[in-house]
Amino acid sequence: MFHLKEKFNRQTRAVLSSAVGGILLILFWIFINGARNVSHTSPPQIAETTISTPPPAQNTGTYKDGTYRATSQTPWGDYTISIDVKNGRWNKVNTITAPDSPPSQYAAPLLAAQALQSQSANIDGISGATYVSQAFADDLTQIIQQSQN
Repeated sequence: MFHLKEKFNRQTRAVLSSAVGGILLILFWIFINGARNVSHTSPPQIAETTISTPPPAQNTGTYKDGTYRATSQTPWGDYTISIDVKNGRWNKVNTITAPDSPPSQYAAPLLAAQALQSQSANIDGISGATYVSQAFADDLTQIIQQSQN
């Protein structure tokens, strides 16, 4: 009886070892073939984002005319914007540098549009781009301090 039990255990171990080896071989094949299908392109570069509003006829705003620039840091890199002020109002918001990530790319024009509309650092963050939204708001605060009348 002992001999049959030992034989059964050896057969069971052999079957289990073969099954595990087969599964590992299949996973390795999927990994290798899956890696071949991944494109190895460089990450997208952010295009300079510019949004403009027409200036009023006279200087009725609260900011000194000029171009102001500020940089804040995110965990993935610097976020730099510049703002053109004409007739005391923000006329143009440019994203100069932003982290190389889809949320940053998506958020840049939305944040710029909010800044132009509010003419202040009072903007809503963009869902999924929390760090970029905070950096943009920090940049706006710096620019407000630089351009106060």
